[in-house]
Parts: sequence; C-alpha cells; structure tokens
Amino acid sequence: ILTAVLVFSSIVVVAFETLSLGPEARGFLNDIEDLICGFFGVEYLARWYSRNFRPGYILKPIAIIDFLSFSPLLLRSLIGWLGVHVDLDISMDLGDFVGIGSLPEAAGDTAIGLAAGMPPMPQGRMLISEEEIFASPLIFFKLLRIFRLMRYLEDFDTFRDLEIALGLKPSEIRPYQLQLARVLLSLTSAFFFISGLIYLAENKVNPAIPNYFSAMYFGNKTLQYSQLLITIC
Repeated sequence: ILTAVLVFSSIVVVAFETLSLGPEARGFLNDIEDLICGFFGVEYLARWYSRNFRPGYILKPIAIIDFLSFSPLLLRSLIGWLGVHVDLDISMDLGDFVGIGSLPEAAGDTAIGLAAGMPPMPQGRMLISEEEIFASPLIFFKLLRIFRLMRYLEDFDTFRDLEIALGLKPSEIRPYQLQLARVLLSLTSAFFFISGLIYLAENKVNPAIPNYFSAMYFGNKTLQYSQLLITIC
C-alpha cells in the first residue's frame, strides 16, 4: 500500500515540478522526491538481499524499473558532487556563425548585430545548472515508477495477498477482479506515461503545453482517440 501511495505521490511531485515555482516550494518538492527515492532504494536492496544478491535478479525487467525508480537521487547526487554545469560565454566571437569575419564586440554592438541579421546579445557568462541539463531524463525515470505496481498483479496468488492486506476476505476474491485490476492499471499507466512523453516532446516548442498538467489533457485526448480507433477496427 505504501509503495502505491509513494508512486502516485511521485507523479504529483513531477507534475508540480514542471510549474514555475519559487525556490522554497521547489526545495520542498525536492525534499519529498529525495524521501521517495530513499524508500525505493532501500526497498530495492531489501528485495535483492532476499534473493541472496544473485546477479541475475538485477537483469529482470521489474528489477531494472526498481533501480530506475531511485536513480534520480543517485544521478542528482553524482552531478552535484562533480559540480557538473555548462558554462556558456555569451560574448564569444560571433563572426564564426555569420561568416563576416571577426566580430570581437558583436555581442554588444547593435549596428553590427543587426547588419548580420542577429539581435543584440548581452555580454557575460551564463551557467546552465545540472537540473536544467538532466531535467528530461529525470522526469522520464520518475514516470517509470508507475510500472512498479505491475508486480502486484503478476498472478492470482500475489493479487489475493494484496486484496487480503486491503481487508477483503479470501472468499470474496475472484479471478475477474485480477483482470479488471490489470486493465485499470494498464490504462492509468498509459495515461500518466503518455502525458509525460507529450510534455517532454512539446514543452520547449509548443506554448500550449507549458507543464505536465497541460500534457495530461492532451494525453487524455490521445487515449480517447486510441480507444476510438480500436473500436472502429
């Protein structure tokens, strides 16, 4: 139950991370994300330990998803420790780009810049943080967490244990409930994952999709069209 709560909580965190938030709110979301990653990391080690650290276990698809579930924390910690960033010198020689010779002051010379067909640019240096560089892969890894829930619907025995933990009596559990749960989880997983892919593909080029919430609207439309095509076929 706790795993399911954390999985859906992480999706909520991902959605709010795509909004324009202040440093305090973003720091609060980062703290929640770190706690979720920490729990998933401990759970991954516990599952591997229960299998005597067999190397073959980490190659299973579900184990790979488990590892990717907490990899954002590892990646952020690694690049933070290494101090990874991109340093762009805006006052670079623009003559190489426009082909009109050396422009040592092109970045600040409006007349030359306009003559070359380029808008005036500010001088100085600009740092792109590691969060901006790795934002897309981190979001992708976080969205993969939804597939962790598939392990609880692997077979009827596993599903029955889950239902008993939820308070149902063994006599009330039927095989059709497992099939229904699989369909609902598949649709839910597809919705969140497709919405994430739409956001990653469109947020930089499509003003209509500035955040994950907007992508969820288009993700819902995508699923509706897919169901319509399946019905027609």
